[in-house]
Amino acid sequence: MNEKVIVFRVDSSLQIGTGHVMRCLTLADELRQKGAEVQFICREFPGNIISIIQSKGYAVFVLPFSEKNAHQNPEPENISHKNWLGSDWEEDAKETYTALLAQGYVDWLVVDHYAIEEKWEQKQREIVSKILVIDDLADRKHNCDLLIDQNYYENMVERYIDLVAGGCRQLLGPEYALLRKEFREVRQNMQRYVSSIEKIFIFFGGVDLTNITEKVVEAISGIKFPDNIVVDIVVGSSNPHRKSIELLCNNAKNLFLHIQIENMAQMMAEADLCIGSGGTVTWERCCLGLPTIAWAVAENQQQLLKDCAKAGMLYAPDSNDFSPENIAIHIQALSQNLLLRTHIMTTGMRAIDGKGAIRVANIMLKQGAELSPATLADMQKIYKWRNHISVRKNSRSPDKIGFDEHSKWFEEILSDPDRLIFIGWSDDEEIGVLRFDISGNQAEISIYLLPGKQGYGYGIALVTAGENWLNRHNPDISSVSAEVLPENKASVKLFESSGYKLNQLQYQKRIN
Repeated sequence: MNEKVIVFRVDSSLQIGTGHVMRCLTLADELRQKGAEVQFICREFPGNIISIIQSKGYAVFVLPFSEKNAHQNPEPENISHKNWLGSDWEEDAKETYTALLAQGYVDWLVVDHYAIEEKWEQKQREIVSKILVIDDLADRKHNCDLLIDQNYYENMVERYIDLVAGGCRQLLGPEYALLRKEFREVRQNMQRYVSSIEKIFIFFGGVDLTNITEKVVEAISGIKFPDNIVVDIVVGSSNPHRKSIELLCNNAKNLFLHIQIENMAQMMAEADLCIGSGGTVTWERCCLGLPTIAWAVAENQQQLLKDCAKAGMLYAPDSNDFSPENIAIHIQALSQNLLLRTHIMTTGMRAIDGKGAIRVANIMLKQGAELSPATLADMQKIYKWRNHISVRKNSRSPDKIGFDEHSKWFEEILSDPDRLIFIGWSDDEEIGVLRFDISGNQAEISIYLLPGKQGYGYGIALVTAGENWLNRHNPDISSVSAEVLPENKASVKLFESSGYKLNQLQYQKRIN
């Protein structure tokens, strides 16, 4: 199979920050691991982190920066961040087009930029196969095939209704949060306790142009914590205030400054309390169950933090008073509230599992499933899978099945031409079991994923593989139905995402 070619258009600067590049790198790493060829197109703004992209082995087509052109982007007038392009939008579109043309065929163009909208995207259509947009703002129209907004808002499903075409697939919510692999690895091996506070973690993004970090450090210095408390302060290499922060830390025995670290997940896992901002780091903290006080450092973070606080994922003070005295009040409030810290920990970990980048990469690369008909040799392992608690809890018959009952059922299925059972595979690994019961021109589908395979997007791949099998081998089948327990939210979402419609108590879909 030929490698998929994927190009990212994303920038970093003192004004933009580093978060857009970092989340794109997370997705790029996952795509490259799955065999894609990945490149970047970035403008050379002051304070950029292009060198970090290159240090990870990615080719970067660098667009020149001119102070003269930096604020000349008069159109489109409705784009609130239009000056972030560093040039006229048409000029940027032309430069990007030239870079893409030099690459040759491009399967996916990934755009993560608040200054880019549908006119720019339309310019690239003739030379790229598909466009993916990563957005947070929902403040402009897009011309794309796939849109990701990894944030949590109470009105999530309504945000892009009038901003993308009907054929655009929307991946909305923290389920698709682009977290680095290290976060899900650390999560698997950590144990979170919040009964006491021994380590505090401070991080307000890679740049923190407004220097809230220093104000928080001043606030911490004025609080009489026990002598054994350690405070880790993290800043990016582009932070323009790091010298003054370093001076503060040098004058205190329990304050430790870390610059452009590579072990963010481990440091978060070791912390008991965090003070930070919104953005992607919100989902990193939730994934690791780290109780957090969060302040918005950008306008687009304000509603996000408000909704996340309402959902119990963090503590977000209403006040934008960044005086050390006010900051200290809120730090003490959360540090002394064990019940709230415990609630934030459990709510965050339930909401974020750290597998978002895998889900997005699988969708982009269409890494589907293959089916192999089950045989008598598979009886024992299917029996073991079926009785696992993660499978039984979502079954119509949640009780354990005895082996004699299972073997009789299994042999009956294998001998009945209208009952089909398959094992699903992806990347040479078994991922699930799929079954069809055929009656006339209709088929009822039943699937389950194997223990440990839930949450990676394999369900859609398995359903699609089953539908394709029916189209090839039983073309007379015109519709497929699935009976789903209402409380099985994962299966409801799976079949709705696969195009099935609820009809009384069953989800149904016409395939012919």
